[in-house]
Amino acid sequence: MTRRAWITIALGAAIAVAVGAGFARAGRPQCCDKPLASWGMFTPAEWTSVTGAIARRGFDGASIRIVSATELADRRPFALIAAASRTGTTCVVPVRGITVDAATCSLRKPLVLFTARTARETEVLGIARSDVAGVTATDTLGHRTGLFLIPAGRLQAFAGGFRDVTSIEAHDAYGHTLVRVAAPSS
Repeated sequence: MTRRAWITIALGAAIAVAVGAGFARAGRPQCCDKPLASWGMFTPAEWTSVTGAIARRGFDGASIRIVSATELADRRPFALIAAASRTGTTCVVPVRGITVDAATCSLRKPLVLFTARTARETEVLGIARSDVAGVTATDTLGHRTGLFLIPAGRLQAFAGGFRDVTSIEAHDAYGHTLVRVAAPSS
């Protein structure tokens, strides 16, 4: 191939990349350039109410962020929100709709579950200790599903929706079961 052919190919590739990037950029709404702290789960008014309630409990308002969330059948958000306390410890606060529950800053048990039953499945949000390396859900057929752990300070959060869940298990780094919790119910 000649030098001229290589230059033509390189120039064509550069133009294609530039045009593709332009189309990709044009298709993205400007609202999404910066991730929403509320993950789009809460309206702006709801998010202001929730973050205000958490900040009034002594948490740093700038540190408040969702670590796992889902939407309930009635379209209300169901979320775990992490926030830094005055001492710098990250705590996790469960929220249903705009109702803020008690914060969890440390765990004695390997995991804590928060559940909500919808018409078709059980929504499970959970918090695990830092020594938990994995969390799995088992259904009525014996199928196991691993749940992604999201760091939240010294804790970890996870979420999942299950039609026929029978148990949730926490495992250590060696695959040993730390705890098995029977099928959650709301």
